[in-house]
Amino acid sequence: MPNLNDTDNDLFPVTASLDGRGHIAVGGRDLSELAAEYGTPLYVYDEETVRQMCRQFVGGFKSAYENSHIEYSSKAFANPALGK
Repeated sequence: MPNLNDTDNDLFPVTASLDGRGHIAVGGRDLSELAAEYGTPLYVYDEETVRQMCRQFVGGFKSAYENSHIEYSSKAFANPALGK
């Protein structure tokens, strides 16, 4: 499956790819199948993308401010599984 981020486009999650039917998959899961199973609208988070973005965020602060301590706060979408 081609990775959608092999283009110069960083719009898609890190693990986004196209399968042989032209369906987008994220984290190895076909989004069309997820929508059929759970309905729409459906919010899908890619764990690898979230972890990579957090590492970049923390790394950026640590490189500029060695004694940085990052805390997470949620207001609009407080998903306990996402905040672990």
